[in-house]
Amino acid sequence: MDATNVSSDYGVAMTTSAADVECRSCWVNSVASIVVIATIVLSIGLNVPVIVAVWTMKPRRASYLFVGNLAVADALVGVVLILQLLPAPSVKYQCLVVVSLFLLSWVCSFVGTLFIAVDRHLVVLRPLRHKVILRSSRVVKLLVAMWALAAVWSLLPVVGVNLWYDGAQCNFSMLPPWYVVATASSYVGMAVVTGALYVSLFYRYRRDRQTMNRLFQRSVSMEAERAQSVNLAKALLLVTGVFLLCWSPFTVMSVVTSVGLTSSYYDWISTPIVWERVSVAYVLSYSLAISNSVINPCLYAWKMNAIRESFVATARRCCRKPPRNAEFHPRECKTIESVL
Repeated sequence: MDATNVSSDYGVAMTTSAADVECRSCWVNSVASIVVIATIVLSIGLNVPVIVAVWTMKPRRASYLFVGNLAVADALVGVVLILQLLPAPSVKYQCLVVVSLFLLSWVCSFVGTLFIAVDRHLVVLRPLRHKVILRSSRVVKLLVAMWALAAVWSLLPVVGVNLWYDGAQCNFSMLPPWYVVATASSYVGMAVVTGALYVSLFYRYRRDRQTMNRLFQRSVSMEAERAQSVNLAKALLLVTGVFLLCWSPFTVMSVVTSVGLTSSYYDWISTPIVWERVSVAYVLSYSLAISNSVINPCLYAWKMNAIRESFVATARRCCRKPPRNAEFHPRECKTIESVL
């Protein structure tokens, strides 16, 4: 997780000199440091307006509540990076908390993308059932339950499920291989199911397009609503695709580093040349993963008119000035004595 200590990642001893490794990896350290600092500022600064826009949206639609869930997870990435840079009395527990919160953000993000795929599948192909099943109140309860279960799983390293030792680096190598593989397998399963849902959605939509046109040709409003739902599904598919593109390399590198250091491949992977390349690949994949928290709000603003309109309306209400001709009339204000 520490993007600024590439040459000594995971505490593996190198036979080459430390100066040579540092020179070859200095550009990676510089890029990673810039990405971390930019992510701290942008992930919080861009996702907080999205959260406010979703929360103030009237009425609150289930689809945008799932988008707000992704925004909360992305903002948590910025908080994690801040905690990672702050000094702490206990390096061990600081590292465990940072890794656990990063896992929490990751798990809630990929489970949230699965919920979005299910939501789009229902709203396009089963609009009547969608209104009954995914009400706003139920979606809020579902998201709260998801965060609670994800917190239980993600906080296991804090309560003892870790391989911490003095001098360990703050990254996924301090987690048991079965724990990393289980989380990565859940991610892969989510990606497969999400992809299958979107393929089924657009395939069935095209197959039934003529039938649906006959059903909705008399209602212009229903036809417009159906087209809007499909366009939103395409926008959310783009968000999901970018998420998978950013997080898949990190998932692969997490499994490689965690399992490789505790398997029969240790002697090969710990050689200077191989380990330096693995370390560089890990840092680059980590930088790509955290950059997704900055890309997502840009996609929301680009593809989702409802979020833009809600945010503009909220900003106008907050910045609204009182009328200039408003006068203060002290006689109309009741004092405490008069009330008593």
